[in-house]
Amino acid sequence: MGKLNGQGFGVRNWNFDVERGLKTLLVNGYPMEVSLDDIQNKYVTSELISIDDCTDIVQLMMFRINRSGKDYKHPEIKNWDSFLGSYFPSMIDAASIYLMLATQSGWNKETVLAIDPENFEHALTGTLNNEKIIVFSEKHKGQDALLPYSNSKEFIATSDKTDKYSIYNIIQLAKSITAPLADYDFDYIHLYTEEEDLNNLFLCLRYYSDWATKGGRHTSLSQQKAFMTGIKHFIQKHQIKEHGKLISKIGELTLRTRITWMKTKRKKLPLTIIRLIQGHNSKNTTDKFYDNSGIAKQERKQRLRIELEKILTLLRNREFKGIIGSQANTIADAPLKIFHIPGHKKDLWACANQYKPTWPGFELEVKNGKRCYSIPNCIYCKQIRLFEDSVPYLMERLMHIDDSLIYVSEPDAEALLSDEKVIIESIIDNWSDEDHIKNSARFQRRHAPLLPRNLIDLKIIFEDDND
Repeated sequence: MGKLNGQGFGVRNWNFDVERGLKTLLVNGYPMEVSLDDIQNKYVTSELISIDDCTDIVQLMMFRINRSGKDYKHPEIKNWDSFLGSYFPSMIDAASIYLMLATQSGWNKETVLAIDPENFEHALTGTLNNEKIIVFSEKHKGQDALLPYSNSKEFIATSDKTDKYSIYNIIQLAKSITAPLADYDFDYIHLYTEEEDLNNLFLCLRYYSDWATKGGRHTSLSQQKAFMTGIKHFIQKHQIKEHGKLISKIGELTLRTRITWMKTKRKKLPLTIIRLIQGHNSKNTTDKFYDNSGIAKQERKQRLRIELEKILTLLRNREFKGIIGSQANTIADAPLKIFHIPGHKKDLWACANQYKPTWPGFELEVKNGKRCYSIPNCIYCKQIRLFEDSVPYLMERLMHIDDSLIYVSEPDAEALLSDEKVIIESIIDNWSDEDHIKNSARFQRRHAPLLPRNLIDLKIIFEDDND
């Protein structure tokens, strides 16, 4: 089972073999086949003060790992979680799988987390050779409540079986890694989450101190809180840097997966394949957002400048005809309110009409005929007008949301934060000027904090500034 470390006798000198130790746990049904009651009352460090408190081999091993002084630590085991992580997938393992799939596919978070481990090979795979396959996933879109079917959008990506880092092989690796947890039911399913939402491809063991009180023994990274925790601890463990500066925020890492994919994969694929991978309906959309050649950029800038000069001349003279002209005239005539935080260089955003809010539930907060100053709800309202100056604020707000989602405990609050996060991510992901996104990120880092963590605090400032 094990051996002494050569310094003496006693359990603190017992350096058992890691593989045999794991086998001993499994033979005794720990951790997945013992009851949660035993997890909470029997297999808990606080109850194992001395060796006399140990009544079985599992408790004895826990006592050895968790109660030994720093001079007697097991040479191969840092703590109980790392010991279990030698066999079961950890949250950091699941985060690694997600990041690799996102980087290799170019898909967004929702699409990656929706990969079906039992059905991910596209029907067209048979048209290629044995090594080349087509992988697909489906992103579920919002659908009219009156329609009797689910609306989903298919995303595809090519993969090479001979490349050990390909999407196909990462999925196969993930299935092997998560196999120890695949046959067990979840102890706890988060409110507003269905079991089918917890993707088996991203199964992971939670930290053992939280098993009995905060969500069960295992979960899936497709659950929002698990995703935030896994990515956060991945960042803390691997100390990832960009231009010599440590990446410390979840959003700073997850937003870079597509950029990394573009830099490593984009040049090797034709534009038509890029369109299919990104799920664009038009090749023009792909050309606009993903063609990074210097010549193409310069040509687009020249064409854009010429057309903008023509349009601006017409708009100034109110002579533009058509949908854009009508909208521009309406916006120009509206009582636009620009929100500016005192002491900041850039404007926050604007409201096209404070008397006509559209965010859900505005009737309960804004009296008829009164101005709306509900800043936290601007992102849900069609009256919001975003500027280039708004982007750094949106980036910082996204970081605040990521931090809040880790600690929020109320389901309603978590749902609201998740919805806000999806909207802001969509705005940033679809912003057409990549250079401006980079400049905005730099501005946010240099001038943080730009926003209070509770946007309600801005209401008093803007109400007092009522013009």
